[in-house]
Amino acid sequence: MDFKLIDPMVVQLARALFLIKGARPVLLSGRTRNWALLVEGRGFSRLLQDEAPAFGNLHRPSTAGMRRPRTFFSRVHAVAVAQSMGLARSRKAWDIDLGATGGKAT
Repeated sequence: MDFKLIDPMVVQLARALFLIKGARPVLLSGRTRNWALLVEGRGFSRLLQDEAPAFGNLHRPSTAGMRRPRTFFSRVHAVAVAQSMGLARSRKAWDIDLGATGGKAT
């Protein structure tokens, strides 16, 4: 399925206006092990756009200015970025193994 892109600044503005429901990591098709963030809002679902640096004095290929989704190498990294942007809730509890060696339960 094809999705349009959304700029990170627009995402933050929409989040401030309570238009964002959340974001979830999705695996991009056609590429191996590349993840992206699917931002879901009220009436739209878009992929988070990559922020390209605007350095005018660098020699870049002609595709450098093209819009593309921000990609991540793992699902965990995509979730961490979504949490740092305020698009996903952070974990409130963690599972622990009390039967593991090296520690005693009290």
